[in-house]
Amino acid sequence: MNTRQFGFSQFTTPMWSLEEDLRQFSEAGATCIELCEYKLKRDQLDAQLAAVRTSGLRVSAFQPIVPSFFGGKLTPSRGSVEGNRQALGESLRLMATHGLGDRLNTVTGVVPGRTWEETLPLAAEEYRQLCERARDVGIKILIEPLHPMYCGLDSMISTLREAARLIDKVGAPNLGITLDVWHVWQLPTVYDDIRAYADRIWAVHICDWRPPRSIADRHVPGEGQIPLGKLLRALEAVNYNNGYVVEIFCDWLLPDSVWRQDMRQVLQRCKNGFDKTWTVT
Repeated sequence: MNTRQFGFSQFTTPMWSLEEDLRQFSEAGATCIELCEYKLKRDQLDAQLAAVRTSGLRVSAFQPIVPSFFGGKLTPSRGSVEGNRQALGESLRLMATHGLGDRLNTVTGVVPGRTWEETLPLAAEEYRQLCERARDVGIKILIEPLHPMYCGLDSMISTLREAARLIDKVGAPNLGITLDVWHVWQLPTVYDDIRAYADRIWAVHICDWRPPRSIADRHVPGEGQIPLGKLLRALEAVNYNNGYVVEIFCDWLLPDSVWRQDMRQVLQRCKNGFDKTWTVT
């Protein structure tokens, strides 16, 4: 597989339908897509799935509507661990039934009033059960560490090392990591961590960073401060092979928000920035 496959997450274009995403992502040079469950419409599912298959875009990962067991402040939840567990199971069945890739992305959520050490065994047991169900249908489960600003809101995991510790606690061979450069690029150990956990990094999100003016203020790859070239070459050096997917969240209220710009031009800038970043030291 070409390790430099390029794609987009559907989170990047909330203003478009799935069908528009497929068309515009392909025109911008994407070869893979991160599917978001919220864009699938049950009354249009057969037609949408046919469109995915004929688009030629490989599904690199799947983003469930409810991404965590314990819920959070910014991500959807059914209001209880049992409800969230059921929602994740439904997402897993949807993937398996319709062949929507083999990697389901998650975040841990948070347990109010519990310390990290107290939450660890609770999270491990939930992931252990989910991984058992996923293994039966050939699907991998991914944990995405989030920037420390999200800890206490949506995640107990903010580093690759913490994700690896949870994975070790679970002990399931189909549990790995999504590395999002926006969340981890400032970690002083990030390059050592990429080497240490290379065999566990099964998906990668890219975008760029400028000092954020809100909790959702990301930028086009190559137009900010993240040393993308160095990070992507570090991933390539350890044989990462599931593509690089642009995931951009923005605040609509910011006057220069990426989401308020011409998104067709934004996608092309993303592709140009991705291509250029491999030449930047």
